[in-house]
Amino acid sequence: MRYTILAVTLLLLLPLNSFSKGDSRTILVNGTATITAKAELATIQTQLKVISPTVEESYAAVTQTLTDIAKAVQPLGIEKENLITSTIIQGTEYGWQNNTRTILGYYSACTLGIKIPQISDTFRVHAKLASFQNLMIGETEYGRNDEPQMRITALQQALQDAKAKAQAMAETLGTKLGEVHHIQEAEAMPFRPMSREVQLAAAPVDPGDVTTTGTISITGNVSVEFALQ
Repeated sequence: MRYTILAVTLLLLLPLNSFSKGDSRTILVNGTATITAKAELATIQTQLKVISPTVEESYAAVTQTLTDIAKAVQPLGIEKENLITSTIIQGTEYGWQNNTRTILGYYSACTLGIKIPQISDTFRVHAKLASFQNLMIGETEYGRNDEPQMRITALQQALQDAKAKAQAMAETLGTKLGEVHHIQEAEAMPFRPMSREVQLAAAPVDPGDVTTTGTISITGNVSVEFALQ
C-alpha cells in the first residue's frame, strides 16, 4: 500500500515539475567594472648572481651582497621584513673558448624582491641598487594597501552593471526583472601592475629630484541570472 501511494505521488509531481521548469523565463547577463587608482607602494624585482672559482666563494659573495643591500636601503625606510629572498641555488657556469665548452666557474644565485612602503622612494632605492654590479634589476610592480576593498568595490560595480543591462533588455521586451536566480564571479582578473611613469628633473639628476608614480587597475567580472516576470 505504501509503495502504491508513493508511485501515485510521483506521477502527480512529474507533470507539475516539468511545467514549472519549461515555463520559467530567465535572462543571463554579464557585468564588468574596472577601478584604477594611484599606487601607494612598489616592489622591485631583482636577481643576484655571482660566479667564483669555487662554490663556497660564490655563496659567500651572495650572502655578503645581500647583507650589503640591506644596509644600503635601510636608511630609506626599507627594513629586513621588506626584503624577500628566494633559496640560493648553485651550479656550474659554462662558456665557450676556441669552440670548446669550458667551465668558467661556479655560481650562486637568488632572486630578491624589495618592497617599498612609500612609492616616492622608488627612484632612490633604484639608485642604491645600481651600485651592485652582480645585481640585475627587473620590473617594478605597484600596489595599494586597500587592494582587498578595491576588489570588493569592483565586484559591487560589476553587479550594478549587470543589473542595468538586464533591466534595459527586459524593458525593451516589455517585461520586468524578477528575483536573482544565480550569481557567479566570472573569470576573476588577477592583479596586474600598470606601467611606471618616471618624471625626471633637469640634469644633473639627483634622486631627491625625481618623482616616481604608478597606477594599478582591478577588474571585477560577474555573471547574473535574473527571472523575468
